[in-house]
Amino acid sequence: MPVPSPTDGLLTLLTTPDGEIDAGADPAALELLGTLVADTLRAHAVGVVVSWNDPDDAVLAHVVARELGVPSRRASLDLGRLELDGPPLAGAVVAVVATSFTPRPRALEPLARLLAGAGASAVHAARLRPSPSTELDVHGRGADA
Repeated sequence: MPVPSPTDGLLTLLTTPDGEIDAGADPAALELLGTLVADTLRAHAVGVVVSWNDPDDAVLAHVVARELGVPSRRASLDLGRLELDGPPLAGAVVAVVATSFTPRPRALEPLARLLAGAGASAVHAARLRPSPSTELDVHGRGADA
């Protein structure tokens, strides 16, 4: 579900010359983007926000989780093993939040499988994509997908 402007201007404030998003470049812009992501996800009854254990993703996930009033968790890749911090998800609807799901190892599919194995009932993904595609996308999928 694309969210129209003001995301274009906000993403411009956070986008580095090499096209990456730097969450610290403009904290106010990141707060606004996190609020927009949360507003988009709100209809999905999200119970937990998960992000890769990456500083930019973690800051974005923190803002989204705070706005939704839910906890946030971190996923990490350690010596080839994909791990999720904290207890099992026990049927929770999960939102995976990232500045981008590329390049690997930040891909969404392995993380969605991990979340399903940890007990998520559904996984929705929201990512910020720098230029030229600057919309916010939310993709829902059953945890068994």
